[in-house]
Amino acid sequence: MRILPLALVAALAACAPKSATQPAPTRVEAPGAGTASPAIEFEPIAPARLSGHVRFLADDAQEGRAPGTAADLRVREYVAEQMAAVGLEPGGDAGFVQAFQVTDGVRVVEGQETRLKVGKREIKHAVVPFSAATDAPVEARLVFVGTGVAPEGAGSGDYARVGEAARGKIAVALDAEPDNPHVPPHALRPQARALAAKDHGAVGFILWDPAGPDDFPNSGRAEDLGIPALYVGRGGTPELRRALGARKGTPTVGKTSRRPARLHTPVERVTRETANVIGVLPGASARGPVIVVGAHMDHLGWGRSGSLAPGARAIHNGADDNASGVALMLELARTLAAVPREQRRTEVRFVAFGAEEMGLLGSRHYVEHLDPSARERVVAMINFD
Repeated sequence: MRILPLALVAALAACAPKSATQPAPTRVEAPGAGTASPAIEFEPIAPARLSGHVRFLADDAQEGRAPGTAADLRVREYVAEQMAAVGLEPGGDAGFVQAFQVTDGVRVVEGQETRLKVGKREIKHAVVPFSAATDAPVEARLVFVGTGVAPEGAGSGDYARVGEAARGKIAVALDAEPDNPHVPPHALRPQARALAAKDHGAVGFILWDPAGPDDFPNSGRAEDLGIPALYVGRGGTPELRRALGARKGTPTVGKTSRRPARLHTPVERVTRETANVIGVLPGASARGPVIVVGAHMDHLGWGRSGSLAPGARAIHNGADDNASGVALMLELARTLAAVPREQRRTEVRFVAFGAEEMGLLGSRHYVEHLDPSARERVVAMINFD
């Protein structure tokens, strides 16, 4: 007999043994009760079932479970089938499914092309999912802003040396960490560097990784940060160096190009549909308290900017982020479904969230669309991740 989380066990009603052949019930004392609660008998957690769920969810065939993909749909269908099989009731808008839309990267507008050009020299580049869309090219000189990190706001970091030199220019930021070890992690994000360039008056932004791949992960949450932006890797590095007057290495901070550059980003956001999958285990009372048990289904697909290896094009299987969490949630649903409804003190809602890796979008959608009366009944949430 496995021991379940005390908070969850104490919230459920006890049930009598079903037969003499069943395992002996485990008695759990409700917190603060002072006396032992009646015995609660659950189906034992089955390791083979857990590993079976993980094998399916983290298999190469699911391609990392990126939101809005065919694999994402397969995973949603699998989770819904498992919820139905153990006796949960549908809790979504359409059966078990609660659909919603997300933006997932950008694409170049049909019939147009991006451009990064200095004089007659084209610089190899890639789109980034945080660029503004531009109807016409931006023309301005380049300025090298070091790492482009401004951890404390305007005029901090390398911008303390750049001063007003970034105003009206296209900022080129090196994709590297600054010397300051106390910079908060959020200030190192490419999006934060683009916003720092905008805050310092730049009219465009280039993220530069001289030794990096020529492609930038163009997937996941896509934001228009109000400034056109591109990425330059190793393929475009020689021309970018030449434009900034550096024969090798990196230019000095504040160095500007002699000629103006043309930067054009005619991009549009890609919209995809994904979903939460919701199963309900009703309590004895339709108006009783509710416990939400959740785990997110999605992972990083073939890699994106949030990956530990953002430049790698490979399946990110996500066995522990979060196939194992979903497996435990499904197995817990099976064990609790064995408790007769009339003896349950608490309704339990099992939610497999979508698009968590894109910014907790599935859980946000779930909470925002909870009926006010249902929201008031929620007393606890247990998340497996």
